[in-house]
Amino acid sequence: MTEFKFFNKTIRVHQAHPAVISTGEVITYGELKIRIKALSKFLKASGLKRGMHAAILSGNNSDFIVLTLALWDLGAVPVPLNVRLLDEDLEKLTVHSEAKFLFIHEELKDRLPGDISSSKKIVFPVKWEEASDGAIEQEDSDLNECALILYTSGTTGVPKGVMHTFSTLLGSAKASDSLLRQTSSDRWLASLPFYHIGGFSIPVRAFLYGASVIIPPSLKAEDIAMAVEAFRPTLISYVTTTLRRLIETGVKPNPELRYMLLGGGPVDNELARNAIKEGWRAVKVYGSTETATLVSAVEIEEYPEKLSSAGRALPGNVITIVDEKGRETETGKSGEIVIKGPSVMAGYWNNSDETGKKLLKGFYYTGDLGHMDTEGYLYVEARRTDLIISGGENVNPLEVEDAILRHPKVKEACVFALEDKEWGQTVAAALVIKGNIETEELTGFLRNQLASYKIPRRIFFTEELPRTSLGKLRREYIREMFQM
Repeated sequence: MTEFKFFNKTIRVHQAHPAVISTGEVITYGELKIRIKALSKFLKASGLKRGMHAAILSGNNSDFIVLTLALWDLGAVPVPLNVRLLDEDLEKLTVHSEAKFLFIHEELKDRLPGDISSSKKIVFPVKWEEASDGAIEQEDSDLNECALILYTSGTTGVPKGVMHTFSTLLGSAKASDSLLRQTSSDRWLASLPFYHIGGFSIPVRAFLYGASVIIPPSLKAEDIAMAVEAFRPTLISYVTTTLRRLIETGVKPNPELRYMLLGGGPVDNELARNAIKEGWRAVKVYGSTETATLVSAVEIEEYPEKLSSAGRALPGNVITIVDEKGRETETGKSGEIVIKGPSVMAGYWNNSDETGKKLLKGFYYTGDLGHMDTEGYLYVEARRTDLIISGGENVNPLEVEDAILRHPKVKEACVFALEDKEWGQTVAAALVIKGNIETEELTGFLRNQLASYKIPRRIFFTEELPRTSLGKLRREYIREMFQM
């Protein structure tokens, strides 16, 4: 089953309806089909064949969408690359993915000047006169064939390329629609990068239901704010960094907005409260690249008592907490979060060892620690690798960060472990502050919030905390910054 068999009904019913909207350009579904078919014929003539991997280096734009769908039309596998990586890292991922083609958007044509001999390099978009708009023969494909490879952010050592099939991508889109209830009247703001699963999933969801995708000029907060005002989206997906910047600059949600998904990492309670106060209809979600985005969700304005929760499992998903021996824990007891559902990855590309560790008996072992309450709501406590063990006591860095962020002079916080001869590990924190604050003032404030062993013994002040392109704290990198 090819891409057009997924979207044929959408294209047929919504020929004149906008599929992609950006400043200065509107592409209808009918026009989108013409562009895809023209490009797929050009790619076939260029030697691209069914089953080949094709790396893509591009920001968010309509060209990325057209290229991805043209690759699917030919049965090829897109491998979007993070444009924020160093060239040497991009070259490693291109080689590791065994990409036979490397597509570089014209805006980034100066990147990757070196020769990657295993890949044919093409700058896109190609000129349309080079690609006839005639139809090409489509070959049937299986829903369980690989449709996407995405490399996880922050990977060290052997790269981990998450493989998703058409089945898992569709499974994710349909599960999320139990919450979103999309129609062709919806307008999705592409507010996350397409080279991350959260951004990539936006056009997949939209096109299944005949909705429109809005592409802002960039993913900077000011351009996203402009797109909110100009195009009035009904659905948005934000990471915490973006939402915080929008709230700080006084950006309000447009009246048409139905839901704002908030995820991509831990969401501190203070930010969630501010979002509700400012009128954003926030839905906290939990998921990962390996689960094709969200597997649980909670609308926090409707369920304020679940503010700290990551929600309940979406239909078709099973979320369980297990102990170190893989046995299900009692309700309320912490353990590793494991997930079974229609959107769980097929595995890691060319990495059977990691696949075997993470996929066991149909469940994906996330490496995250959490617990479930009696109503089935999930509470994410920490990543196992982030847990701090000080003097035999377990310290959840997210709990400490949440307490620190309640202080009105603290803007951002990252809590991490430093090695300590006496305690094994000691709790440390790096802070971005507003104005001036003394260490003694902060520790005094925290004594009313936390047990004494959880209060940071080392506090560092910095102007900025490094984050990934999705706004997640680069916790290990920050730890190394302040390791003495």
